[in-house]
Amino acid sequence: HEHEARQIYLYKLGSYIKSLFTNYFSAVTSYLRKAPSAMSSWYFHGAISRAETEEVLKKAGKDGSFLVRNSASMPSSYSLCILFDGRVHQYRIIKDRDGLLFIQAEKGVEERKYPQLDGLIEDYLARGGHNGLITALKFALPCSKGGDWYELEQSVYNDDPLTNHFKLQLQRLDLSILDGNLVSQLRRFVDCRLLHDAVRCKENGKEGLLFFRDMLRDSTGALIREVRYFELLLELISELFCGTKASQLNKRSLDGADIFELLERVSSLKSQYEKLEDKVCDALRSFLVTTPEDPGGGAAGEAGAEDGAVATASSAGSGGGSGYCPQAFQLSFEGGGGGGGRGRMPHSNITKPLFEVKSSSGKLSQKDLFLMVDPGQGRLHLIKPNQISLEQTTFIPHDKILRVIKSTTNKCLLQLKCEHRKKDSFLFRDFRERELFCQLVTHMRRTHSRELDPDTLSVFAGTWNMAGEWPRWSLLPWLKSIGSGKSRDPALSSIPHDLYALATQESSDTERKWEEHVKKELELAFGIEYQTLHHSSFWGLRLLLLIRPEYKKKVTDLRSCTLRTGFTNNLGARGVLAAAFRFNATSFAFANCHLPTWPARQAKRDPLLKEMLKGLNLGDRTLPDCDLTHEFDHVIWMGDFSCRLEGNLGSIEQKLRLRSFGSLLSRDQLSAARKAREAFQQFAEEEILFPPTYRYEKHKRDQWATCVPRGPANQRVHLPSWSDRVLTCSRPHLFIQCTSYGCQMDQDVSDHKPVFASYYVGVVCEYAPKNPIAAAGLHCSNGLRFEFVTAKLRGASARHSYQLNFYGPCIGGRFDSAPNTHFLPSEDLERTGCWKAAPDAYICPVWQNVLPPLELSTEDPEYLEDAHLLVRVRNIDTDETCGACIVSLRPLISDMPQAVDVNLTLYGEERGCLLSHCNITGSTDQWRSSLARRRSKTRTYELVAMDTDTLRPGEGDGAIAEDDDEGDEEPVPAPGAASSAAAASAGGDGRSPSSSSSTSSTDSAST
Repeated sequence: HEHEARQIYLYKLGSYIKSLFTNYFSAVTSYLRKAPSAMSSWYFHGAISRAETEEVLKKAGKDGSFLVRNSASMPSSYSLCILFDGRVHQYRIIKDRDGLLFIQAEKGVEERKYPQLDGLIEDYLARGGHNGLITALKFALPCSKGGDWYELEQSVYNDDPLTNHFKLQLQRLDLSILDGNLVSQLRRFVDCRLLHDAVRCKENGKEGLLFFRDMLRDSTGALIREVRYFELLLELISELFCGTKASQLNKRSLDGADIFELLERVSSLKSQYEKLEDKVCDALRSFLVTTPEDPGGGAAGEAGAEDGAVATASSAGSGGGSGYCPQAFQLSFEGGGGGGGRGRMPHSNITKPLFEVKSSSGKLSQKDLFLMVDPGQGRLHLIKPNQISLEQTTFIPHDKILRVIKSTTNKCLLQLKCEHRKKDSFLFRDFRERELFCQLVTHMRRTHSRELDPDTLSVFAGTWNMAGEWPRWSLLPWLKSIGSGKSRDPALSSIPHDLYALATQESSDTERKWEEHVKKELELAFGIEYQTLHHSSFWGLRLLLLIRPEYKKKVTDLRSCTLRTGFTNNLGARGVLAAAFRFNATSFAFANCHLPTWPARQAKRDPLLKEMLKGLNLGDRTLPDCDLTHEFDHVIWMGDFSCRLEGNLGSIEQKLRLRSFGSLLSRDQLSAARKAREAFQQFAEEEILFPPTYRYEKHKRDQWATCVPRGPANQRVHLPSWSDRVLTCSRPHLFIQCTSYGCQMDQDVSDHKPVFASYYVGVVCEYAPKNPIAAAGLHCSNGLRFEFVTAKLRGASARHSYQLNFYGPCIGGRFDSAPNTHFLPSEDLERTGCWKAAPDAYICPVWQNVLPPLELSTEDPEYLEDAHLLVRVRNIDTDETCGACIVSLRPLISDMPQAVDVNLTLYGEERGCLLSHCNITGSTDQWRSSLARRRSKTRTYELVAMDTDTLRPGEGDGAIAEDDDEGDEEPVPAPGAASSAAAASAGGDGRSPSSSSSTSSTDSAST
């Protein structure tokens, strides 16, 4: 009986102990939920009402004051309350299914999740204004109400008044200016190590501040990096101007150095800079002309000027009286130019590169010569080696330069045709110098043009996946197209662009913050307050267009469109942003896309691209079934295409170390899809000469992040890839020239590198008749005459009839043809060899003798050479579009029919091609004379030509011979080759790369 009683007693005792622990655990859990940590006592106010919250914050009266309270509507959530501009703004802090906390902030800002409330508040304090909230969190308001958890916490920290005092002081500071790591180190020092240093300092003085010194040393990583960069800069400058490296520079590494050694290293930079400044001054002074009254130079100056030259081409003889020697000038050219053997004129504030060339004029032998382009004064100087100042050189004004002709057989040879001068030939050191010279001459002509409307537009297109991070470094290298790949020459990087188009994905911060930041960078660099043309965003996608203020009034018909391709076409960060406008009479469209990853979405890729082209409605709504490539003159498509490289990681890394980009591009998914004509086949891309832009370790300049953990025992391999691209699509025979295409490697906050591209684009003015009164009552005698038209249609049926629809302002709107007369049998295709691949899969309707000449709205060839026709093939029975194409009228201005062969597309998908023989006929002498006058003019982008695109007078009816005092005749562009003659600096023909049409003349002599 006693044994049973003992068992009952022990059972009741165990039940009591179990209930005691259960109640204690519930109490502890409730306390931890109510007060997440010790730090929360400074900002957590518990279950106070909204009215009490506003009263507390408005009493504080400082913008950025904040507190956290329990949410009244959701028991498991909190409310972050911030005071800004006299109002209290509420943000809800919610727990997800995993128990992680996040803030419902502004749309487009990436949501960050935290396991504890303290971690969330600490991170938002460190992020400052880049947090997606109305303002930065600056001042935490402590809770003044007593409570169990608050009193318990106060009793714990009252034991250390020193730590509590400095904690309070730290909470009152504005920590938004510091990096998150620095804030964490400072708080760790105050919380855990301050008391230890205080005890040691009491005994040993300053030597006891061990943790204080460690905290500062751990925070000096950025300072050490800047010191290294500055020392390297001093060394390069010393080698540039003095020919030797700076021996006084300290070569000792700063890794592991204490704070005193680092500060001593910084203080020594002042003396090093002063010594280097004296050496640079002495080096420049030795090349200056210090004796203006030079007898030798004066005698040479009286020698007279050459006929047609504005400045004298005098000889300095030996130059003994001037204190200048040719050897010194040669040394300055080689040492001060940097890159390609170019130098700088010593006493000029404007960048004036020097080019050392071999010159020959007529039958004279080659001789050494220096060329200097002065864009500020609008002059081209011809400098002989023995000439000591610019006053003694021959210079040619910009308006006297008639044509710059580049040789196709010798990439270093160039011919210069000027008014009242013989044709000069110059042989450059390499082709890069020749291209830079052409760019500078074109820029000089464009700068000093007297035309009211520009005929070229400089466009910058940049794309960057920011990964939700704000840039740490300046954006100027990116905006100046300086980096890896095809970059702008330093002589041209100081020239601002007319239009900036910036496309970002996974963008950081708000639209207003990003726009102001970019504008400020451009204003500091170029002194121009760019105007916002367009700015739109959704989720992380953002498209910003900035234009020079004097050009904004020339922009009309500005439209924008957004297409979401995420979940249910509404959610997610994937999609397309696009904007379009007209600059005078030239139309532009810019698109920013963020596509799904190609390997995982291979089956959905092609329908998605077709859906994007179909869904972007930016053009004329009256044109049925037409996309951006048909409606606009120039389309620039950029963004994160999420394309990857296919292959083995080891072989890819080996080729990257060898910089063998060409072999890697054969494995690129986007390049393979374009080559197979599966995606973006109408678009063109400049040659890729830069390393892959994805995926890098964050805050590391060039370290790949190939293996990313996805779980405790799983890793995902990311192959390096060219994910960020810029593509262009332009109408045929329109001038567009890529001057740079590369990436900026110094921006390391994201796992992507920003990509830049710049273009020179030809623009035309709104057409105005020379004589509006006469043009109103004049019947145009010109017409577009067709011999026949044959269409090759894929996926169509021969049981239906087909019609041709012509659209264009040059024909006054729209013209519909009669139905096709017959179909071309498939055996004729095989016999003629036109299309050998699967002739049975195509039908070929033919229109013969049913197309009357299309009457043109004007006879002005200046307008017709830039005009285009949109041709649409329509199924009459089903009213469906079988395909559309763009036909340029420039090659059709001829007395003989010209062959036309263009591809038919429908929403980016190739649907066949169109064949025809047609031409524009002119029956009056006025037409021929106006055509001759047009071809005698030279637009800015037509100043530079290839020798294959010019004809001598007498070789064609359209060629014009001008009288020349020297007996030479000016070459003029061949018909249909005006845009290809405008390759001002690309090394190519400058013709729009998107043109899939080819025109050939049946009689080149008559053309």
